Amino acid sequence: GVVGVLATARSLDGDLFRRTAARYGENIRVLTAVGEGFVELVEEDREQSPEAVETVRRVLEPMIREGADQIVLGCTHYPFLLPVFRQVIGERGVAVVDPSPAVGRRVGQLLDQYDLRAEKGATANYGFLTFADEAYRSRLECKAFG
Repeated sequence: GVVGVLATARSLDGDLFRRTAARYGENIRVLTAVGEGFVELVEEDREQSPEAVETVRRVLEPMIREGADQIVLGCTHYPFLLPVFRQVIGERGVAVVDPSPAVGRRVGQLLDQYDLRAEKGATANYGFLTFADEAYRSRLECKAFG
């Protein structure tokens, strides 16, 4: 198969990505692309704009033309664009892989391994730290938690 990986430039240039691609990409072709403008679309609440569709199309179309049958989202911002990915891909048989659920399961395993899981019925306590202003932080919190 042909797997497309969408990520930030820094992630694609990192040792972790290179090691992972070498380890699991032996019998597949791995295409990579930077999701140029994706983070800005999400952070500026423009996921449902015509600009979002065009921005995603510009990045995905070359991967699809090169035969990608799966596209892996390699940035925490990218799942917010899933409806746009699906719109651009349409009925072309390309699967979009959101690793967020797997990451969540792994966090759960680590919480159990180190006995850090909260007691059942405990009240959730969230804390968000950012260098951004309060309005920006609040907007992202609403985006993530509704």
